Amino acid sequence: QQNIIGPQSRVASSFAIFIDDKSYDACKDAVMAYKDMLEKEGLATYLLVADWEGPEHVKYFLEKYYNEQAMEGAVFIGNIPIPMVRKAQHMTSAFKMSEKMPFNPSSVPSDRFYDDFDLKFTFIKRDSTDTNLYYYNLVGNGPQRINCEIYTGRIKPTKEGEEGYKQITKYLNKVVAERQQP
Repeated sequence: QQNIIGPQSRVASSFAIFIDDKSYDACKDAVMAYKDMLEKEGLATYLLVADWEGPEHVKYFLEKYYNEQAMEGAVFIGNIPIPMVRKAQHMTSAFKMSEKMPFNPSSVPSDRFYDDFDLKFTFIKRDSTDTNLYYYNLVGNGPQRINCEIYTGRIKPTKEGEEGYKQITKYLNKVVAERQQP
């Protein structure tokens, strides 16, 4: 179940904020100020709040808003699932490790899963200890070059719990304050 807060105005392009429900509850005022700032800058901004079930859940909304709302980009705030890609080391600049090693260290965390809609992946498994990590193979008979349809970014705290929520709030408030400067 997700909560979607639509934009206050319609413009030529849109942007989406994806946030987990716990981070939203803890950082609501800062997130809404960030959304308002983006709209004042000319981006119709969607806010999607959920206990995200996995990367496919997020990707569904990304593709939907790209196709239906001219979405140009998105930001992932808090605990948004992280795709861990295998069979794609040829797309990295310096990462080279045998995939015979354990899954976590030999996989590449990549949001290209989210922002390049042409790349094809097959699901392998969810990490048993870090349940926010989802392992995928890049399909060999699909595109082997990155060509993103949208841009994405992450705002992820380095601390856990309340301290992490304070980091998110502080960062968003700083962004809003800086963008208000001439």
